[in-house]
Amino acid sequence: MITSGSEKTARIGTRSVPTIILLPLFFLYWAYGGQARPGLRVGRESNHTVFEVMEEVARLESLPLWPGFVPHAVPTALFDGKSTYLFNYPHKPEGFLPLEGRPDAYILDGRHLAVFGNRRTMLENVWIATSILNANTSATGRPFTTREIAALVLHEQFHVFQAFRHPDWLPNDLALFDYPLDSVESLRLRIAEVEGFSRAVTAGGRNDAAGWAAAALEIRRKRLSGLPVKHARYESELQRLEGTAEYVEYLAGGRGVMDGPRAA
Repeated sequence: MITSGSEKTARIGTRSVPTIILLPLFFLYWAYGGQARPGLRVGRESNHTVFEVMEEVARLESLPLWPGFVPHAVPTALFDGKSTYLFNYPHKPEGFLPLEGRPDAYILDGRHLAVFGNRRTMLENVWIATSILNANTSATGRPFTTREIAALVLHEQFHVFQAFRHPDWLPNDLALFDYPLDSVESLRLRIAEVEGFSRAVTAGGRNDAAGWAAAALEIRRKRLSGLPVKHARYESELQRLEGTAEYVEYLAGGRGVMDGPRAA
């Protein structure tokens, strides 16, 4: 099962009331300036530097991640808790300074306002991948490996690639504002759908895997048929956008889709 960003951000599972509750938290985070002295550490407890992460990204680029995807061609901004580092950018943007000994990188003291999460965004009309690098996983609290952090960066770089190769893949997030409330039936179908895909992935043989996948897809069709057309379309579009990026992330990170926490 290639899960989409809906499992990470609860987009699909989010309904009207929780979305309204989360919005103030989002704007508080946006407002936080994160000003601090320059530094190289990824988070406050990690032994990895941003340069080690980008070197690992370059190493993983040799894998057959996706046709036409060239990570080193994607401008990338990383915030390590103290400074913002910008790699592969075509020119020096306002506020950034050249980094001695690194002709491919610029540095800015504190967090640049364009960098407020793991996402793609625009910096002076140039698409960039951004990441606020954490030392530990949010699911279990264990430290990230350098490869896992690099895979997350590749995930966001792939979103920039999508912006050029597949600009029509961007789902309409406005559909979230009137997404229908959960019901007992919709929750039951969602749980069954996730379980079906999970069993397809962990099945011992091809026939069992195909059977569980077919069952999960049928449950998904039934669940989506109970939604208004625009909301059913949003789920599929989001799965296409985030599911392919997670495929690249998992392949680069050397992990399986079942290695992470199960969907709620």
